[in-house]
Amino acid sequence: MSLTIHTFYETVTFQDWIAVLAAALGCGLLMGLERERHQSKEHKQATAAP
Repeated sequence: MSLTIHTFYETVTFQDWIAVLAAALGCGLLMGLERERHQSKEHKQATAAP
């Protein structure tokens, strides 16, 4: 019985890499937009105070 050892990059297709990369970039974009929106809202509240 011979067991072959496959490394991670040998078992994942190029389409899988692209899907993971797109998901990671999408999540980062959404988090960045939410962070900027939150900071903008705080800035407006701070400047609106008398």
